[in-house]
Amino acid sequence: MATIGVTEAAVFQKEKASMKALKARHATLIMGKRIWRLDTDVAVWGASVAVPLHGTATANEVGDDGSVSPTTDTPTEITVTLNQEWESSFQITDRVLKQSHQKNLIEVRSEEAGIALGEQLEVALLGLYSGLSQSTTAIADVDEDTILDAVRQLDNANAPQKDRFGIGKPSQKIAIHKIARYTEDAIRAGSGKQITTGQISLQTHGIRWAFSTLVVTASAQAKNLIWQRDFAGLAVQRKVSVEELDRSGLRRTFVASHLYGYGEARDDHAVVVATTSNSGT
Repeated sequence: MATIGVTEAAVFQKEKASMKALKARHATLIMGKRIWRLDTDVAVWGASVAVPLHGTATANEVGDDGSVSPTTDTPTEITVTLNQEWESSFQITDRVLKQSHQKNLIEVRSEEAGIALGEQLEVALLGLYSGLSQSTTAIADVDEDTILDAVRQLDNANAPQKDRFGIGKPSQKIAIHKIARYTEDAIRAGSGKQITTGQISLQTHGIRWAFSTLVVTASAQAKNLIWQRDFAGLAVQRKVSVEELDRSGLRRTFVASHLYGYGEARDDHAVVVATTSNSGT
């Protein structure tokens, strides 16, 4: 008598893809939400956007004869050019689409393409560190004195106290959480529960912190940043969108793209905080 077991019936037991898929892991996107946005200025048209930068007014004593001393203000311009057009595309053959759950496959790959474009923008914005003139002394890991030095530089520039941010490599999250004054009960309420529950606020000395693997590493240093929102401007003219192109052979082509421009606005509203310990992580 013939026995049909797992081995004998293997040809009939074809693999079926799950309706669920394990998505690729991506870095957290931070910068685009925490700088000056100019999207509405270029939503309809325009290859660039110019923002007037006014000078500082002065106070003058009124003369005994009632005369005044008018000051002249000749604004300069900060120009953001919309010259960054990026895409992430993929092709799927007709055969694969026919033999797979095509809606799930197209949606997953479209989402991945969109996230890839988001990471590309994040890296571009983090790269603005290279044009900044202010920095703290390079140190193994961020400490309280380093944070306060960056705060001092922002204060000296009269940067608003509101909307101050910091971004660092994941290793710097560990360093900041080890600053005793950052977590001790005498400073923060919670009777120690913030440590045991992991609910430690990511804000210290007016800086709201975030951490990302995308922070730039250069010359064996992680180029962490502390800034006030007005240090840079971003104008997104075409948000990430996915469209299908004309057919090419027996396959369908999909492309995600976006168009934007960005640039430094106030050099003295940001500080590079370089660290050397675990600089790549």
